[in-house]
Amino acid sequence: MDVLAGLLGAAIGGLLVLAGDFVRRRAESRRDQVRALAEVAIAFSVQYGRHVGNLREALRGGVAASGHPTPFSDRYEASTRFFMTPGSEELRDAAVTLIHEYQRLDARSPAKATTDTDFGPFSGAQKIFEAQVREIVARGHVMSRRRLRPSPASGGKVLEIHDG
Repeated sequence: MDVLAGLLGAAIGGLLVLAGDFVRRRAESRRDQVRALAEVAIAFSVQYGRHVGNLREALRGGVAASGHPTPFSDRYEASTRFFMTPGSEELRDAAVTLIHEYQRLDARSPAKATTDTDFGPFSGAQKIFEAQVREIVARGHVMSRRRLRPSPASGGKVLEIHDG
């Protein structure tokens, strides 16, 4: 009887160790995923912020935005790293808004009045993006339940994001 109780105790203890190891690995995986997402999100936001700052200086100086050197490769790399990182789906809408606000500023002519209010929408988009990143970091995990599916309206040619 003592042998059976010892075997049962060892089996239960082993199962508890396995369960604890599973929980620990899952927590580490979530933490690593959040850390990776935060790093690329920060790089993405900084890259676009830097370019908007350069645009602001160029436009205030009367230089056409089209003549202002804005390395496309830097923006493309930051965007690709961000959108390819698992979990970025949760931040997609805010990131796309940030990109669109940058493009709106990049298309401006220096002949038009450029005031601080012209840059307000970009600043607002950047604040929303950064707040969403901070929310994910505080939560400690990414909620990647959004999936790309073919859009019925486009005959399956365009992918749309769906929750589920």
